[in-house]
Amino acid sequence: MNEISAKGLNTNSSVDADKFLGTGVSSDRELILKNNLSKNKSFFLTLKTLIQEVKSTFKTSGFKGVVKKYGWKIFAVFFAYYLIRDITIYILIPYLIVKGIS
Repeated sequence: MNEISAKGLNTNSSVDADKFLGTGVSSDRELILKNNLSKNKSFFLTLKTLIQEVKSTFKTSGFKGVVKKYGWKIFAVFFAYYLIRDITIYILIPYLIVKGIS
């Protein structure tokens, strides 16, 4: 019986063995994404992980680090989120309220 199975980890999974032994060549981010995809985790859990990673990158490397690592796409998503939110709050909801009153 090897150490991994004695500790109660699944010996059939190379990801768990590599993570336990610390010998994996994959980064922590790749392991998290592989685990999330393989277990069919929800989209929001993956998104939460990505947001935490972006925050961490911003704290360590600043704005330039985020741009180097993620490029313009992260800012396009940020812009689209606030555009949709503001249109809903400041245009759509007041329009529906006025239309319902008339």
